[in-house]
Amino acid sequence: MENKYPIMKILVFLLGMIVITVSGILLQPYFKIDTGKIIFVAISVFLMYITVFLPVLLKSFSPQNADRVFVGGAVYFIGMVVYLLVSIILIVGIINVLSLRIAVVVQLVAVFVFSIYVLTACYTSDYIKDVNKSEGKKKNLVLILREKTSRLDSFAEGLKDENNKELKEAIKKLSEDFRYLSPSDNNHAVELEQRMLVIVDDLLTDRYFTMSENMDKSLVEKKIDELNVIFNQRKKIY
Repeated sequence: MENKYPIMKILVFLLGMIVITVSGILLQPYFKIDTGKIIFVAISVFLMYITVFLPVLLKSFSPQNADRVFVGGAVYFIGMVVYLLVSIILIVGIINVLSLRIAVVVQLVAVFVFSIYVLTACYTSDYIKDVNKSEGKKKNLVLILREKTSRLDSFAEGLKDENNKELKEAIKKLSEDFRYLSPSDNNHAVELEQRMLVIVDDLLTDRYFTMSENMDKSLVEKKIDELNVIFNQRKKIY
């Protein structure tokens, strides 16, 4: 949803700003404070509104990824609550006894601290996104190999038992082995997976599985042996 309804988001944000502005103008006569303090209160209210609305505008907190929302959003929420509490205390204080200079200084410090929370939240969210993307790439080749060796096992099941018992058992074992192969982002592991994928694709298109009675299975057995050798190398890499 992160790229959907951008115009609607902006319109809702602007509508909120208009509501706050009109409300401020109508309520201003009820507050007997000088112009400087009124401006401070108005700016503080606008900043509080932006703070609450910001997650809707930030792509980093899109609900497309639950982990990103939970972790990055939690960091942002803590910063937002702290900032809102400080701002409310300042607004109440300046209406009553607090001097404008002290309020401005504290507000500036609060904005700075909150900006650090925002930066941390965005960084955390993007880091989780990169980790998830990396995990997806690691799993991709292994998942393809699992699916294709499972299909190869299905092909082997169609072979007649009298001459293919050992071959069928070897393919079934291979299919089972791939089910427990752990993904890895090691470059050598990826290279081995790509080599195995080429062999599995060759086996899936081998005519022996459709015309076994008239074909020599030695080439298939050779490919299975080669696949086992590479697999044994790959499973040692984590």
